Amino acid sequence: MPTRRFGRLRFHVGGLALGVALAFLAGCATASGISDLANEYYNLGQQFDDQKDQTRAAEYYQKALGLNPALRMARFNLARIKLKLGEYDKAAEFLGTLALQDPANLSVQELLAFMDASQGKYESAWGKYLAIISRTEGRVSVLYNLALLSRELGQEKKALPWVRVLVDLRPSEPAYWREAGLVAIGAGDTCLLYTSPSPRDRGNH
Repeated sequence: MPTRRFGRLRFHVGGLALGVALAFLAGCATASGISDLANEYYNLGQQFDDQKDQTRAAEYYQKALGLNPALRMARFNLARIKLKLGEYDKAAEFLGTLALQDPANLSVQELLAFMDASQGKYESAWGKYLAIISRTEGRVSVLYNLALLSRELGQEKKALPWVRVLVDLRPSEPAYWREAGLVAIGAGDTCLLYTSPSPRDRGNH
């Protein structure tokens, strides 16, 4: 089974600066309730996540979830980390719970699709990405991954409208143009194969 690098899922990371968060957490157990402590554990998880220390990040997300099982972002981030580490069973467990809690959540559905793609379950991933794209065309990672999958599955003609949206949204990204060109070749559409950096510059084709 051929392997490909699928589009990165990008998440915003915020919270307190690490030193301040640690200092604040020291008195948190007595000054605040369990919910506040869970939130602080979550903030610490984000800080370690931002530093790419996935082991520590997962540790604090797990602590946050242990104190507050309703903290969905902690569960989501745990799923994302487990997926990145190749722990698919654990990632599926977290994502399954999230999908039951919030079946309309596009970020959860996208991560489920990404998990399938990462395991070579291309048909399943394709179906999940199609369901997402039917609700929104603005998720660049979904458009890019659909382009990759279309070449694996021989579905370039179906993907052609989406790669046009992709390069229109990100006209300065060479990787997206490269993938769009490969999809266009597979679809037999040479109109997309031009050198202008932006679809708005090429006139009507």
